[in-house]
Amino acid sequence: MTLQERITSLSEYDISLETYNGNFIVTIRYKKEWKINPPSDETIIFSKDKSEENVCYYAVPITGDIEKIFNEIDIVVQRNKEMEEKVVLYKEMREKMKELFRKEDIQTLRTLEFKFKKQKNKGKKSNTPSDEQVTENNDILTPSESDEIFNTEENNANEGEKEEQEDVKSATKEEIMEGKRIDDLVSLALKRKNKR
Repeated sequence: MTLQERITSLSEYDISLETYNGNFIVTIRYKKEWKINPPSDETIIFSKDKSEENVCYYAVPITGDIEKIFNEIDIVVQRNKEMEEKVVLYKEMREKMKELFRKEDIQTLRTLEFKFKKQKNKGKKSNTPSDEQVTENNDILTPSESDEIFNTEENNANEGEKEEQEDVKSATKEEIMEGKRIDDLVSLALKRKNKR
């Protein structure tokens, strides 16, 4: 995918690409309810807008690889879109379960099973699943258990934030200065953007 195609595919997030002081700076506005974690790639400098938390800035030196930024943005978008789809699917399945429990007697409900088709490698068409591809689970998830499932990702993210805070405490003076430099770059880029 070309750079133009990548920017076009992310256009709904008001993405912009600028160069400033020897750096590529990518600004993106994610949906407000999305969970945004810092990039896993330490060569990418990341910052959130203090006034609008869903606006994020990614920076790499011009001599670096800008594709890394777009890969990290793709991860955030894919993870949050998947979570949105899970919530929609959960609500649909919950309604189906309610209807099932209203209509069926307890003996029938005790035979309830869930089957999942294991997906093969992405991009390949799946054939009719063999017995080895089907897993069974006789448990029924209650709404509170499903909340626990949906909160697991958030808890993992919170653990990551705690680790990040510990890392900040142990940051060297040089790292702190680099962080301030990037904040200054982002502020200047914002001022330039607002003047336009």
